[in-house]
Amino acid sequence: MKKICLCFFISITLLSAVFPFVSGPPQHAFAAADAYARVKTADTLLYRNLTGETAEDVYFLLPEGYYVRLLGENTVNGKRAVEYDDLLGYVKVTDIEAVIYNPKYKFGSGSLKIDLPDGGSAVLRSLPDKHSQEALAGGIADGTENIKFYNLCDAGGTWYYIVYNGARGYLATTSVVVTGALPPPSDEAVAEPPVTEPPDVPGPTPPALDDGRIWLLVAAIGIPALIIILLIFRPGRRASKSPRRVPRYYDGD
Repeated sequence: MKKICLCFFISITLLSAVFPFVSGPPQHAFAAADAYARVKTADTLLYRNLTGETAEDVYFLLPEGYYVRLLGENTVNGKRAVEYDDLLGYVKVTDIEAVIYNPKYKFGSGSLKIDLPDGGSAVLRSLPDKHSQEALAGGIADGTENIKFYNLCDAGGTWYYIVYNGARGYLATTSVVVTGALPPPSDEAVAEPPVTEPPDVPGPTPPALDDGRIWLLVAAIGIPALIIILLIFRPGRRASKSPRRVPRYYDGD
């Protein structure tokens, strides 16, 4: 048994010596793709925070059939962190359903034009309330076009959430006309590009061996190993036999 264990130890030692020269290529880690969820209902709200439920805690109504990008996996107070277009917010998990594809048309937006019967400027409010403070000093002049809007902020349809020259806020529906409506949602997926193997990251490589050095390595490892094995398993010496003693008899002389 001791001889078998010693041979096993020798084999492991030899394999360890040559392993750097036969190891395979490095492995690669791939990042997970972005995860999206579809808005299920027309009354789905995009919240500003995780706790509030009042008008001050809401951005606007998310268009039904469009998508949000999921951020993280945690759910707090029944809400998940999401990204919609260029906004970060929260939605109730019951109002969205995850999809396993990458939507081609993820977010929706339209365009508005300021249209005031008496001219002047439309007031951009910080909240959907005519008593809230102004979000843009001087407002937006009558006739201004190409104002990006995301959607209405309430079921009553009295305010649009918009962005104009970097300022965000709410415009009353009575002060604008829609020049570019929200396009209909689509469940078309982005065509996935063919999968290509990423280039190997250069790492430490074993020294290159020519034929002469390979044979020298084999001889340096193999010959001592062979001698050790022969010494272990050589037949033992037989003990020399002692000559048989012949009993002596006395004849009485």
